[in-house]
Amino acid sequence: MVLPLSNLTRQGVALAAESSKVDPESPAAKVLEYVHESPNPLRRCADCQLFKGSRTAKWGRCALLAGKLVNARGWCHSWSG
Repeated sequence: MVLPLSNLTRQGVALAAESSKVDPESPAAKVLEYVHESPNPLRRCADCQLFKGSRTAKWGRCALLAGKLVNARGWCHSWSG
């Protein structure tokens, strides 16, 4: 079976993005008490100074988590508004 190169590229991009998401069970995330869903809607990753990305994006990079993707609705105890 032959797949179009565009399909492989899209799948590769999707897999790479998925592997870039921080695992809340990872040691670094546990130290920061990171969760994908903030208990306080006024303190979310998207509103943190350490969040690198659009405030309207679902995921963005975090300066404290080695540039891993964090959920924009997430939170950790190092949140800085």
